[in-house]
Amino acid sequence: SERRRMQMARDDNILAEDVALERSLRGGLGYNAASADFEAVPIIDLGGGASDAELTEQLWQAATSVGFFTLTNHGIPAAEVEAMFGAAKAYFAQDRATKEEA
Repeated sequence: SERRRMQMARDDNILAEDVALERSLRGGLGYNAASADFEAVPIIDLGGGASDAELTEQLWQAATSVGFFTLTNHGIPAAEVEAMFGAAKAYFAQDRATKEEA
């Protein structure tokens, strides 16, 4: 619907502002995940039998090449995950000045 399209556009604008803010806060670290080429958000399965070394490598690759990832089988209850996403959404809905204070 038109309302949903407008909400998605607003969310994209908020995300773009937050990426720019994050880059400015990182300073000269040379990290630029937003320029990475990827087709999907990496999914890392913590319960899939991978060794600690394999998980570490997967996390490192996802964090340094894409900038984010999804963890599965982490043992955190769904209600807590939903609460965290709600808090993140509320934070990112704030104006830039308020976020910079945090």
